[in-house]
Amino acid sequence: MDFLNNVISELSEYKKLENSVIKGRPSAATGLTGVHKANVVTALCSRLKKKALIIVGDEQEGTQLVNDICSMGLRALFYPLRDFCFREMSGISREYEHKRITALATVLKGECDIVVATIDAASQFTMPPEVLKKSSFLLKVGEKAVISDIAAVLEASGYERCELVEGEGQYAVRGGILDLFITDEKAPVRVEFWDDEIDTINYFDTLSQRRTDYVDEIEISPSAEMLIRDKNELAEKIRQKAKALRSKNSAKAKSLLLSESEQIETGNMPTSVDKFLTLIYDRQTTLFDYFGRDDLIFVCEHTKVKERMHGYTWQFNEDLKDYLEEGTLCKGLDTFFRSYQEICSIITDNRSVYLD
Repeated sequence: MDFLNNVISELSEYKKLENSVIKGRPSAATGLTGVHKANVVTALCSRLKKKALIIVGDEQEGTQLVNDICSMGLRALFYPLRDFCFREMSGISREYEHKRITALATVLKGECDIVVATIDAASQFTMPPEVLKKSSFLLKVGEKAVISDIAAVLEASGYERCELVEGEGQYAVRGGILDLFITDEKAPVRVEFWDDEIDTINYFDTLSQRRTDYVDEIEISPSAEMLIRDKNELAEKIRQKAKALRSKNSAKAKSLLLSESEQIETGNMPTSVDKFLTLIYDRQTTLFDYFGRDDLIFVCEHTKVKERMHGYTWQFNEDLKDYLEEGTLCKGLDTFFRSYQEICSIITDNRSVYLD
């Protein structure tokens, strides 16, 4: 699709926009339809050799942008909103969690040109880049490796052990064979060992269990956003947080925190672990932290973006009243995203382009 970039690059309006972006000035282009926004983004990223984050006002617009950009030749992914789980639940879908991890991992690996997200999704705290990088590792044919050690690392990275691998985030061990469904892969892989050496790595079909394509190596990313390396340390942090509560209405929160700390110590991880995000990660980071000051940030329909963030903040604050009253959350465990003002500051400090 280079011809589209060549055509748009001849327009005087585009030349002014590109020159402004090169100089690092906040820029804007108005009167654009959805496909024209994709054309402008693709041209700027391709010609300036930059990766980009695009902020949109709703999911439908975001997914359409991803499709348009991909059809124009760049690699784009949608980063979905996180539905934080603060209460105990019987079952939780991890589909969107895996999509977020995939987007973050591909950006770190340099395999993604553009990420598209709604402003509330982009504002939410997530796994710091350095943690994701440290938690990703490579399995390579011919290398020495102990299958039990790999299984332990997979457990710590959020993978679930099962008898038969059927979906993302699962792994199984049978003798000298490790089956694994990595979160950013379309099919599971089978790693076969000869003593303590990786003998072969093949993709395989979940239905027939037959091996398909052979690969020399495979990179493994975490399967969970909340990576707890030391359960005892986290349990102690939670106990200290409980002891520090002093308000008249803190009895419920204190009791629940102490109960959850005991669960974690015994290895029975509560589904409400999201509430401990700021205890698990010392540094609170967002999707923006996966992009550098030299990368591009696009804001599509800034009025809609602003309204969405205000709506998200209002709803969270309303829900927070109930969480605090029932003891589900407490002071110090009640912040999970950047404010609109903070996000605006981040955007203006980078190479930003407004598309309306």
